[in-house]
Amino acid sequence: MADVGSARPFLLIIVRYADDFIIGFQHEVDARRFLDEMRERLTKFALTLHPEKTRLIEFGRFAAERRKRRGLGKPETFSFLGFTFIRGETQTGKFQIKRKTRRDRMRAKLKMIKEEMWRRMHHPIPDQGKWLRRVVQGYFNYYAVPTNAQALVAFRHHVTDLWRRTLRRRSQKDAFTWARMTKLADDWLPKPTILHPWPSARFAVTHPRWKPYAGKPSVRLCAGGAGYPASLPRQGGNGFRFSARQCSQFWSWYEHSTAVCAMRNLVIHEQRGLQIDQQEKSTQAANKSVEVGDRAGHGFGPIAQS
Repeated sequence: MADVGSARPFLLIIVRYADDFIIGFQHEVDARRFLDEMRERLTKFALTLHPEKTRLIEFGRFAAERRKRRGLGKPETFSFLGFTFIRGETQTGKFQIKRKTRRDRMRAKLKMIKEEMWRRMHHPIPDQGKWLRRVVQGYFNYYAVPTNAQALVAFRHHVTDLWRRTLRRRSQKDAFTWARMTKLADDWLPKPTILHPWPSARFAVTHPRWKPYAGKPSVRLCAGGAGYPASLPRQGGNGFRFSARQCSQFWSWYEHSTAVCAMRNLVIHEQRGLQIDQQEKSTQAANKSVEVGDRAGHGFGPIAQS
């Protein structure tokens, strides 16, 4: 929840990476007021928003229906982190945000591959295939997200065509047909496969790979609270939308992990205590044996005569 110059709070969503960010609002009046306030605040620090990258668009679940009533076209799209975000629908007609590789990013990558393949024109085909495999796999590792399968297929096809044109320029006797090139691409280039899960599965609280403290410093505790970290999810708090079931599952996991850590520390302390006791006993036994040996070596009167 946020409150910018008004007594009426409103819900906003902020996604930021470095100096690029997206802010989502429910009502247009809140978005315009926030934009004016942000521009005014940045002016105080001699900063300005990029005029071409800063836009106010209508995007969301009901954007298509509202624009259709006003006689407008499809909802606008926006680009963020190499993807173009599109307001779409599933096969059953439900709202869905579709992600697609930006055209300029794909063209720039294909241009780089074309220039590099020109330099590697007379290299052996296995060396070219190994290099292209690493490049295509690295591209898929980032862009292989749900709803982006067609862009991945197109990228692989363009890479195959660039490779075919490069091999045909190696000699005037061209023998590379599409059938041979298809077999060569199947042997070296990875197939377009979706590698990333859906956002609903990646950010789910009950996801087995979900780690609340991954890459984060130690969280602070609630002052005067129940001893739970303040940055962890609570039902209806801090604008997070977590159900009661998700919150109860998370806190049960948190309490169990805390108890396990406490028991582990207790076992470690007990083991260390036993080791210290054993070391002290062995040291005392060694000191006694050394003392007896000293007495026998120096030949004290009563002990030596006996």
